[in-house]
Amino acid sequence: ILRLSLRVHIDQGPGTFSQMHGQAVQGVSTITSIVCFTLLPVIVQMAVILTIVGTLAEPSIWFVLASATIAYTLVFALGVHRISAPSRQALDRQVVAGRWFSDALLAAETLKSLGAGQQVRERFESHMASAQTAWNTCYARRAETSLLATAVFLATVCAITWLASAAIQVGTMTIGGFVLL
Repeated sequence: ILRLSLRVHIDQGPGTFSQMHGQAVQGVSTITSIVCFTLLPVIVQMAVILTIVGTLAEPSIWFVLASATIAYTLVFALGVHRISAPSRQALDRQVVAGRWFSDALLAAETLKSLGAGQQVRERFESHMASAQTAWNTCYARRAETSLLATAVFLATVCAITWLASAAIQVGTMTIGGFVLL
């Protein structure tokens, strides 16, 4: 930070650097959360299902699982595409709001003496409202992706259950095989 030119410090404000650091930490946390709570469960689910179905070797069930894998891939790709821009926008707006807050704290006495506290507060609140709107959009898109992944899961479970019960009726699958599914 000390090697940056004075112009960077004037243009960006001292609060920007601390906000950028906070955003980097939050970004790593978000990526870790998505991998641990979204991607990893799907991978484990697919591995367990493929292991079980591999022993049963029903072609129609293999088709459903292949379709589910493709659907999950499409849902997650669509989710990443739809959440990228809003999350970038939300982070940028949060950095700006944080910069205003940090700068106002650093210049509190000056702002009081100039009587500019009200103006700075209104500006900060405007930036925070803008950041909140952007975060709402980001989390709404994340919820849409989760709902789509849930729909894929439910469709897969329903299709496999229907196919397995049909296989029991024709005698190509036992009740034990159905329970494994």
